[in-house]
Amino acid sequence: MQLNPQAFRRALSVTVVLALVALAYLVTVDALYVFDDHVDIVGNPTLRYFWPPDAVRFSRRPFTSATFVFSWWMGGGEAWAFRVFNVIVHAITALCLYAIGRRILRSERLNIDEPVAERLAALAAVLWAVHPLNTSAVTYVVHRYESLAGMFYVGAVLAYLRVRERRSIPWLAALLCALGGLSKETLVTLPIAVWILDSIVFSDGFFGALRLRWKAYVALIFALAPMMAVVSTHSMAPSQGVQAGGGGLSRWAYLVSEPAVLSHYLRLVVWPSPLTNDYYDWPVGFQSAGLVTLALLAFTGWGLIRRSLWSVPFAMFFVVLAPTSSLLPLQHELAAERRMYIPLVALALFGVVAVYRLASRLSARAPTVLSLVGGGAVVALLAATLARNQLYLSRVALYASDVAARPNNARARVWLASSWLEDGKIEEAVAEVLAAQTLDPATPGLSIISTRTATAAGRYEEAAWWGHVAIRLHPDENQAVFAAAIAFARVGDAKGAVELLEGHVNRSDVTANLVELLAWNLATEPDVRDGPRAVAIAERAVRMSAANVPPYYQETLAASLAAAARWAEALQWVDQLLAAAERAGKPERVRRLAAQRANYVRRMPWSRADDNALTGQASPASVEGSAKVPNEKALP
Repeated sequence: MQLNPQAFRRALSVTVVLALVALAYLVTVDALYVFDDHVDIVGNPTLRYFWPPDAVRFSRRPFTSATFVFSWWMGGGEAWAFRVFNVIVHAITALCLYAIGRRILRSERLNIDEPVAERLAALAAVLWAVHPLNTSAVTYVVHRYESLAGMFYVGAVLAYLRVRERRSIPWLAALLCALGGLSKETLVTLPIAVWILDSIVFSDGFFGALRLRWKAYVALIFALAPMMAVVSTHSMAPSQGVQAGGGGLSRWAYLVSEPAVLSHYLRLVVWPSPLTNDYYDWPVGFQSAGLVTLALLAFTGWGLIRRSLWSVPFAMFFVVLAPTSSLLPLQHELAAERRMYIPLVALALFGVVAVYRLASRLSARAPTVLSLVGGGAVVALLAATLARNQLYLSRVALYASDVAARPNNARARVWLASSWLEDGKIEEAVAEVLAAQTLDPATPGLSIISTRTATAAGRYEEAAWWGHVAIRLHPDENQAVFAAAIAFARVGDAKGAVELLEGHVNRSDVTANLVELLAWNLATEPDVRDGPRAVAIAERAVRMSAANVPPYYQETLAASLAAAARWAEALQWVDQLLAAAERAGKPERVRRLAAQRANYVRRMPWSRADDNALTGQASPASVEGSAKVPNEKALP
């Protein structure tokens, strides 16, 4: 049987696209949760069950939330299940781009021969798929809403192009538009994007496109109704404004800041370095780099009037980014690389066409020249994406890259300090905290990490000071309460720590670690010891942890039983924990549990003094005034 050359080329193109996506992104399967993943994924209990559908009901992007529930069910909360889903979405989007490219390149305006069009479309899909600018939307788990909306956006365009010649209503395109709108609000621009393609690429003219396919446009607009209903339900209160930096930002200030942001995006398309997940320090106000954007906007407008083919990619760039780069931003950030996920599609496709046209003028062997240039670009972009994705395997490496990219970003330094603290590198954490305090004392989360870092460094008076700041700035945040309570206890204010915890443990969103900390204080602090209450609260913490009970929760339960003079039960728990620690080969933990067991044998409860004696730390009284408390004027 003779092999169909056209079918072979398409099969080869699809195989290459899928292989390169897998090569670029499957390295991230074992990566950790980062940034907001900890709150929106790990700390979101609504993702752990299908019914009642709370994750969907309370979400501004319900379809994305539904897929998060599915990923949690698939992997039991492990990050690999979320990232595999993201990679699959990315691969599907790349294939849709390839299919769109074949149709556009064969259009009357471009009229490129089928074999060449096939090659160009495959090259555009590959360049887009391995471009490191997309890593933020694919590898950063919680940003799935960007890649998922991108898949539906590109898929809807493809579905529309498949039926445009039939002049029928594109039901599949409308369905994909509706699902995309429930994934992210960017889909509101889809009817405009399709209109531009119809009018310029397919030569229908602006009014001709509306006259010929008005039913299709009506279908796409009505498909956005579910999204508009959800947005209106979860609309932002007018008084909230837009957050950027450390305070409120007016819509006008946001708008005049965006031209420089758009110029930055375009630079990253050509030279994607350095990349960062955090643009917290992006300056407010108009910058000279914004002149490039304004000039390009004028060129695009003039090109649209003249129906120039080369205005299309830039028109798509401005149209898709309009919701997040205008007076009505959807995110509380001036800049975010993930927003380029959809605009990069048009830029990649028409960029390949532009290089091909230029090569055709310079050489009769343009396809060969383009293959060499494109191949080199693919290799370079793939290497950059692999290097970027490798950073996600280590929080320290990822956060350090953000600090290196933007050294004046105080929030990036807060994240880096937190990761250093998790790794037990106290000096490194202190250095980043001090730098963040110097750059912007009002940085979100700085008071919390300052409290934790000062506590870990033994600077208890300073920790307590920052603890009060954390509670004042974040009165309802579990992390702030947790850090402040530990700091208060370490400075000798056990009563203050317990009162703070008791004010939060009955909240519906309380975390198990807050409940456990209250039990620990009631069990081990002589000034507030209450054995029976400690037992009840420790048992609650264990129940809240379900099947995944941390060993130190059981240690707290043992200490609580000892405080309640239930010595036999306390010894039973400690013996179990001691045996487990010995099997795991953890000498420090064995030493700690053995000391607790010795206390319980002598019918003595465990206390803070025992902890200090075991670790060699000074007691709160002996460190009074040992750390310099920050100046009161430094209070955010």
